[in-house]
This record gives sequence, structure tokens and C-alpha cells, in this order.
Amino acid sequence: MLQKDVPELSQRVSSVERKQSESSTEVGFRTGWSESPYDMPGGFFYGAYLNHRLLDRDDGIPGGFVSGELMAGAVFGNHATTSANLTSTLGVTGPSSSWLDTVEIQPTVQYHLEPAALGYEQLSWIKPYALAGPAIYISWMSTPVVVKGNEPGNGFRHGDADVQGGGVFGLGTQLSFSALKMPVVQGILNRTSAGAEWRYNQMGNGEGFNQYTGSLSFGW
Repeated sequence: MLQKDVPELSQRVSSVERKQSESSTEVGFRTGWSESPYDMPGGFFYGAYLNHRLLDRDDGIPGGFVSGELMAGAVFGNHATTSANLTSTLGVTGPSSSWLDTVEIQPTVQYHLEPAALGYEQLSWIKPYALAGPAIYISWMSTPVVVKGNEPGNGFRHGDADVQGGGVFGLGTQLSFSALKMPVVQGILNRTSAGAEWRYNQMGNGEGFNQYTGSLSFGW
């Protein structure tokens, strides 16, 4: 009877030790390059996220774990000289400089593949993942309204916001710093990760754009 229980007990101890060495919650920062909707020029993306592990192998998830993420960020688009603005349409000016910034709020579900669970222990520091979820997009466009010499009010710009629902999906890879062996700070390295990610953003009105970012996260 005792011999029968030893493997099961050993497996439970191993599971507890694994969970203690892994982060269940992460806070991170993401930045990179993003396209913009409405055919406007893209720009830099800056965002922050909170990621929490929901289900893992002990819950029956094959080969990895499932987490939930809440990310908020913004695309700061570049200027474009265009006639698609108020002053040009009214004939006050010719083509004028405009820009578009887009705020993103995205709760997603992510599946993370763990190579160690498939027998590749030497690759345990690499965790590729796929994500999908709903999203809210708030786009703000700035265009000139008053363009008249050096008179008071010259240069005033009009800002117009558009709010759209939508969805997002993407792929990424998370690289744990645990592969770096530095005993003095090993505990910190084991809970720090860097990553690279691609997302496709699909707005409810049919507009879509790609996003390419890198990330740095800290877990506990």
C-alpha cells in the first residue's frame, strides 16, 4: 500500500514545487510599432498589462496553461498631409497636416505552451502563446480649423473621437530570465520575462491593423 502511494505523493510534491517556482500573476509593459486604422500612418505603441494564470496542467490543460490578461495602451500615430479634413473640405486651405491616436483596451485569454510539459526540459524558459479576446478602440483625430496668418486663434486644431468595439487575436513568445544562472539574483530572474508579440486588431466598423511589440514583465 505504501509503495503504491509513494509515486502519487512524489507527483503531488513535484506539482507543488513547480507552482511555487512559477509566477501566477504578472505585471508588464509593452512597446513597439503599430499600424493605425483609417489608412492613417502608424506610430509607436505604449501599453501596460496584468496577466493572471487561470488554469494549468493540474486542471487538465494539455501541454501548458491558460491565463487571462487585461491590457491598456495607445498608438501615437504619425502626421499625414491630407485633404480629408474640415479646412480642406470647406476650401479654406489645401491639404493639411493631421494625425490619429488610438487607445486600446483589451481583455484577452491566452494559451501558453510549456515545452517542459512535452519532455523538452531544456526549453522550459521558452513559452510561445496564442491570444484572442474582445476590445474597445478609441480613436482621436486632430485636424486644423483656423489657419489665417498670425492673427489670434491661428493654429487652433479640432479633435474628434470615435469609439468602436471589436476584437483582437495574435501570437507571441515569452522568454524567462530563469535561463540565466546568477545565484545572487536567481529568485528575481526566475520571475522576470521578456517577450515578442504580434496582434491583429479588428474594429467593429471593418477597420483593422497590425501591431508588433516587445514586452518586459515581473511576476509573483
